[in-house]
Order: sequence, then C-alpha cells, then structure tokens
Amino acid sequence: MSEEVLLKKEGGIVTIALNRPEVMNAFSLSMATQLKKKLGSLQGEKDLRVVVIQGTGRAFSAGGDIKQMAQTKDFPRFFDQISQEVHEAVLTIRKLPQAVIALCNGPVSGVAFGLVTACDLRIASTEATFNAGTTGLGLAPNGGLTYFLPRLIGQGRATQMLLTAEKISAQIALEWGLVNDLAAPEQLPGKIEGWTEKLATKAPFAHKKVKELFTPDEDGLAAHLDRERRAISTSADTQDFKEGVAAFLEKRPPQFHGK
Repeated sequence: MSEEVLLKKEGGIVTIALNRPEVMNAFSLSMATQLKKKLGSLQGEKDLRVVVIQGTGRAFSAGGDIKQMAQTKDFPRFFDQISQEVHEAVLTIRKLPQAVIALCNGPVSGVAFGLVTACDLRIASTEATFNAGTTGLGLAPNGGLTYFLPRLIGQGRATQMLLTAEKISAQIALEWGLVNDLAAPEQLPGKIEGWTEKLATKAPFAHKKVKELFTPDEDGLAAHLDRERRAISTSADTQDFKEGVAAFLEKRPPQFHGK
C-alpha cells in the first residue's frame, strides 16, 4: 500500500499530509483508512503539542475520489465503509488533547470539508476555496459537516452551502468565521509556523479541557456521525447519484429526477 498519508514529527509538532496530489488528494478508501490510523497513533503521546493536517500539492482535498466511486459495484457499501473510516478520524481529532489545525493550502471539498470543520483551527491560503460538493452529486454530506459547519458559521449559512453546493472563497470563509487566518500561498509556511509556536507555549492540560468543553457530548457526536453515514449510504443507492457521477465524468450538468 502506497503512502497516501504522510506523518512527520518535529519536536512537539506533528504534520499529517494527505498525499494523493495527482488527484488533488481526493479520498480513496485506503487514504481514509491510513488517515484514521495515523491520527490514532498519536493518542497517548505526552510530548505532542500541536497537530497540523494539510494536503500535498495544490489542494487540501477535492473530496471523494469520484473515479474510484464510479468503479465500485456496491455504492451504499462503499460509502458506508469510507464514512466509517473518516468518522473515526473525526472522533479522534475531537478526542486528542492537542490543538489540531487544518492548513487549507488549496481547495477543500466534500468529505474533506467535514474533516476541516472538525479541527480546532483553520488557517487558509488566500487561494483556498470551500465547497460542500456532495449535494451536487446527489449525495448527503458526510465527514461531520452537518454537525460542525452550523456551529462555525450559523444554521442559515450552513444550510445555504449544503443545499446549493456553492463554492466560497477564502476571504468569505474568513468573514463568516469558517477560517481563523489567511495568508498568500508563499507566506503560508511562515503563518502556520507562527500559529504552532503560539499554541505550543500554552498549557497542554488547559488545551485538553478547552476541547472537552467544546465537545461535551461525545456520544451525541458519535450518534450524529452514524446518522450521516447512513444518510450518505442511502443516497448513494439512487439513480440521482449515478447520474451525478456520470455527469461529472462527462463534464456536463447533471439532470436529477428525485429517484
């Protein structure tokens, strides 16, 4: 299995990189599994202070790998499996006592958008974009997006993004409170270094308690993620989803009929 997720540790800072740049780090089932395992390996590391999740190349992640989706013979099972892996990664992000930063170095879409919203902070390139994506394919959202996004930008804006699948710029994301800071692409390494240094000097136990208080009901989050998993699996078993995939691959607008 190739290294679709890279992990590097320098001092108390760990960087996890989604590593499928040839497809804009689109999520395959194996990448989702590797991400879950890499995050899980960090649990219990006492000298760890900050975790950064980013993409290699020009994107954070384009979401799910639609070409891989098109090759599967059992859509509901595929989405049940990949959602389970990503949701376990999301739960680990919330359980880690360290601050987790999403470094949005480029486009963020679909399931990756959910992953980004589950992180504690989001630092973005001025060239990043954010897009729920899935409803444009005929799928329900996943990755925790329906849980975290309304808490970040409010119910109205979250509903707008999810129903329309519209793409927003990094500047709008900053104005809406979705991201915490912006930098030009060439300034992004210095920006994230400043944030990690700032966080690494703070008390680890206090960070742990902040995260626990912001996610007081872990059972409620787990139950919500389970509902998301069932929703995307069910929506994958529709003619609309098959049409969404076909339209994407054929580079044409989809024609949905509610079936």
